Amino acid sequence: MKEEHDANHIVQYAAIFYVLFRRAFRCTVYQGIIYFAKQIGIAAEDLLRAFEAHTRYAH
Repeated sequence: MKEEHDANHIVQYAAIFYVLFRRAFRCTVYQGIIYFAKQIGIAAEDLLRAFEAHTRYAH
């Protein structure tokens, strides 16, 4: 449960960061997420999976 909560927090931060990053650099979603993952020191694949799961269930 805690891991899921942490993943949701990471996705929320990533989403905010992505919006700012995209506006500044006009990059793709995945480029933004991968960049963000590197900045916070977690595996990009893990963040991509969390992001995809979040967007799948959010709609």
